[in-house]
Amino acid sequence: MKKTVRILSMILSAGMLFSIAGCGKKEESSERTTKTKKAAVTTEDTSDTSSEESTEPSETTPDPTDLNNNGVSDYEEDADNDGLSDGQERDLGLDPRNPDTDYDGLEDALEVSTGNDPLTGSELFRLTKEISGENVTAGLDMNVDKEALTSITLDLYKEDALINSTIPGYIGSPITASASGRIGLCQITFDISDDVKSKAGADFCPTIYALNPETNTWYEFLTVSDGNKVSAYTTYLGTFILLDKTQFEAAREKSKSVDFSSDPGTDSNNDGISDFLTALMCDGTIRTSTGTLVFGSASFDEVQANDDIDGDGKKNGEEFTLLHKLDVPADSRTFDGRYYKIYDTGYRWDDVESLCESYGGHLLTITSEEESIFVKEYLQEGTKRCYWLGANDVEEEGTFVWVTGEPFEFTDWAPGEPNNDGAEDYLEIETWNQHRWNDGEVDGDFGNYSQDNHGFICEWETAEIDIGAYVIINE
Repeated sequence: MKKTVRILSMILSAGMLFSIAGCGKKEESSERTTKTKKAAVTTEDTSDTSSEESTEPSETTPDPTDLNNNGVSDYEEDADNDGLSDGQERDLGLDPRNPDTDYDGLEDALEVSTGNDPLTGSELFRLTKEISGENVTAGLDMNVDKEALTSITLDLYKEDALINSTIPGYIGSPITASASGRIGLCQITFDISDDVKSKAGADFCPTIYALNPETNTWYEFLTVSDGNKVSAYTTYLGTFILLDKTQFEAAREKSKSVDFSSDPGTDSNNDGISDFLTALMCDGTIRTSTGTLVFGSASFDEVQANDDIDGDGKKNGEEFTLLHKLDVPADSRTFDGRYYKIYDTGYRWDDVESLCESYGGHLLTITSEEESIFVKEYLQEGTKRCYWLGANDVEEEGTFVWVTGEPFEFTDWAPGEPNNDGAEDYLEIETWNQHRWNDGEVDGDFGNYSQDNHGFICEWETAEIDIGAYVIINE
């Protein structure tokens, strides 16, 4: 008789679990449990069925799918109040009475909803966001530090005078991503609509660009295309846009070819802009710093007929400043006619190379012992343990090349380097290791080599940076 009761108990438990993982209907699961239990009694070959208890809910016998008779099935109960039901947690192998099964500081429901493993503790967890705009669906996929990150947003950039569909090569809505706290590696993606892709020409080259807030210009990200999906990795959050590189770069080159010496200086409508420059702005040769048309869709004749085209009480010439050249940062250092500036910001190697280019320079190259001594002294003012240098051996392992094409002859490797430990293809200087050189991974590594411990130095060959011609909108 004791054996019969023990078997009944085991089968009853199995029946409850089966009903939880199945359709979840109380009536069906109760019926299934009753039939199973009766069959078990029969197999024990005993005529004494007095121990068989009724499975109907009563004051003394709880419903097996709602043992506490509170009207909520045991599957739907949430004992630890973490947002996952007890049944879901059992299905996933989690502890239904512990909101943080792996004790990593992140509740189980949050880790499940963000695609992370709630059974493995981690300092970082994965977060994805998506937003739809004109012609594109943009996404953000990133690892975030659970201790340091407090908020993250992904929004469409509100169209304004600086960023709108008049940018050469415009494909779809720009986005703005921001975070409060420290983040890890991010993947920015744009999914292009089928309609846009079908109308694209043979030279269509969708490329992700980021807005440089210091110079108010766009710089290119290393972009990978796969069908309609275009993506790039970054540790920098800001404003991003998808452009056809072929069209955008052609417009940039056109603005650089302007011969300002031919400007006769005639200003027919006395709006503060010569007729020569007005014509270049109206046909798109000279644009704003982000590539948009200075006067929007207004024609040359319309601008000439109105010295205050936007009707804000200011003449057209008061609205902006025309730039043809930029000066290097005022706090830069000089050596042998070149200019250098430290940036103590932790980014990937390819990000900082693009940033330096957007500043009109390039990532630091060191081609002589004298320059190396100067850089080591300058780095005494830095705060990072490592600084990226402008060289890599991506094309051929063991053969490093400078981004400027200069001969890679002078070296200052640390003992045992370069050793290509993993995928170490990018040159860095270690301030903690007598300022010697090391090969590192594109996004840093761990400990001393993490992205947070990396800074970079931009270098300029001249004090004046030729940027072609563009307009800065005055506030």
